[in-house]
Amino acid sequence: GSLFADLTIVQKVESSGVMGQPPRNGTMTIYIKGSMAKIENMGPSMSEIVDLDSGKFYMMNATQKTVMVMTTDNIKQFSGMMGNGKVASPTAEKTGNSKTVNGFSCEEYKITTRGLVSSQTLACISDQIDTKDIEKFRQLSADLSKQFGGLPPEIKGYPVISDAKLTVMGKEVTTHSELVSVSKDAIPDSIFVVPPDYQVREMPKLPRPGLATK
Repeated sequence: GSLFADLTIVQKVESSGVMGQPPRNGTMTIYIKGSMAKIENMGPSMSEIVDLDSGKFYMMNATQKTVMVMTTDNIKQFSGMMGNGKVASPTAEKTGNSKTVNGFSCEEYKITTRGLVSSQTLACISDQIDTKDIEKFRQLSADLSKQFGGLPPEIKGYPVISDAKLTVMGKEVTTHSELVSVSKDAIPDSIFVVPPDYQVREMPKLPRPGLATK
């Protein structure tokens, strides 16, 4: 962990409601310290802690005061089921437009993903942000990659502003995100501790591929 600097990223996030979730308009904060990461306000009352050393994920619900503990294998299995065993790689092309957002200069790309969840994203990517601290978390899974500003592997940098239209199970969802700030100030270890009064819930068992469920 000493090879990496502490990193805090604050983003403004807006999205329309989907699958019973209300529309969202707020901020999401990503904390990274060595092999630990925390995504705060990733959804209504939801936060996540990622521990690379143990390969565990802690999904926390502040309203219910619960935490669900998952492993890397759980995440990969779930991703495989959602993608029916196939993960669609996003494609990207430059639009030729450039701009400056909150002090970060960026190049605009059109990013397309096809699959169970299809999306069209217009994202402006900045190479002014050192992403080496982020890459190790993006590589865990496609799902985590999206949470950490995931991009096609040939594009380096971080999206400072993006607008996406997603189709989830036939429903259209729109999302907007904008980078507010990036800081390398020291982060206290307590950020990555699950509150002691949270009740631990087990990850529901997923059916193995090829087995029919009644």
